[in-house]
Amino acid sequence: PPLGDGAREPGSAGFNQFDPAATLSRAITKRWGFAGGLAFVTALALGDAVEIGDALLRGGNSEEGDGVARTAASGLIITDERVVTGGTSPGAADGLLVGVHVAVSVEGAAEPLLDTRARGRPIAWVFGKAYAPPVCEGLVEGVEGLKPGAKRRLVVPPSLAFGAKGAIFEIGDDAYAKVPSNATLVYNLEVKSVSPNWS
Repeated sequence: PPLGDGAREPGSAGFNQFDPAATLSRAITKRWGFAGGLAFVTALALGDAVEIGDALLRGGNSEEGDGVARTAASGLIITDERVVTGGTSPGAADGLLVGVHVAVSVEGAAEPLLDTRARGRPIAWVFGKAYAPPVCEGLVEGVEGLKPGAKRRLVVPPSLAFGAKGAIFEIGDDAYAKVPSNATLVYNLEVKSVSPNWS
């Protein structure tokens, strides 16, 4: 399927399906070599590695958002549903790997075009780098600064989504959904992780 201008194929350096264990494994292998990576895999099998990763990047304090819709200068409409502050995990910023669950629908539609929870894998990309659908300019703006656990609803106008060209979302093995031309999209999102890009 076609990608947006400047976008890369899923799985490239700018766009990845998020896998925190694999990311941490690459980092350990890069720093301590094959033996370190092998030790990590062994630890993962024992259920310790995820706990180690969580300890390094702990979430902060969360509270319910105010539910008030705010319109940014760009035209993006943002509603905070859960706000996260503090903790050791950074907010989404340039150079960091961001993993996000999204449910994306055309405004007014009853069913989503894409729900990453249904397929069990968040989307992820390196913040500030090239990206591919379903990531768009409005999603990037709406995620910036958010910490893991934060939830938002974004109403993304066509100028910040996919414009007159529309887009194609991959929603499963050999399954795709088409974003209509000049569609306003609604993204219900939850940030799952923000971490260094060790790829």
